[in-house]
Amino acid sequence: MNNRVLSLTFMAVALGAAASFVFAPSARAQSSCDLGFALTHGGIAETDVNGDGLTCEFNTVDSVTGVWTTIGLDNVPPDPSVPRQCPNPSFVPSPWPCGMSPDRNMNCTVCTKSTPGHTVVVDDQRRGGSCVSNPTLCTPPDKCTTASCDAATGLCVFTPVVCTASDQCHVAGTCDPATGACSNPSKPDGAACDDGNACTAGDHCQAGQCTPSVETICPAGTCNPATGMCS
Repeated sequence: MNNRVLSLTFMAVALGAAASFVFAPSARAQSSCDLGFALTHGGIAETDVNGDGLTCEFNTVDSVTGVWTTIGLDNVPPDPSVPRQCPNPSFVPSPWPCGMSPDRNMNCTVCTKSTPGHTVVVDDQRRGGSCVSNPTLCTPPDKCTTASCDAATGLCVFTPVVCTASDQCHVAGTCDPATGACSNPSKPDGAACDDGNACTAGDHCQAGQCTPSVETICPAGTCNPATGMCS
């Protein structure tokens, strides 16, 4: 078990000391939260399964690192028919003590998302059931991800945008999550290339362009770029 998993496990155990195990589906009203959790308006969107704008949150801070952790639940019992899947690719599955909040579906797995100074933990139960009947469930987290629905499982399939090199004097770039556009970095000057012209030699990349070092000079006529022969 790595340090990250260990810290999450310790956090869950500490939470268990302040909050009971997850309540039975029929045991609480819709406006209630697990013990130790605060009813929150406009909280973690990924936990708002019923879409009423209300969630339940538990916040703690690591006194050594200063990292905040927010554990999120919906304010209603879970629907057992909802497929088990992290809300989107920004969350990753992580092991968790079985049945300890927020593991409401009792599969010993939660979903975590980390940004500088903040970790969010939610259950691996996304909003609204099968995407077959509700395709809007498959909403990508950014413009560098495409989303589709798997009709066989009812689960969303998220696929990252793959950037490729635009030509032989460029390398594959990276995708900008805000725009979905790929960067287009040039290869280093001097990298080998082929301009497709048989009348040139020593082709190399220069400022992103394939540039010849030598061109054939015909004493009479012109050079045929397909053959490199003078006419």
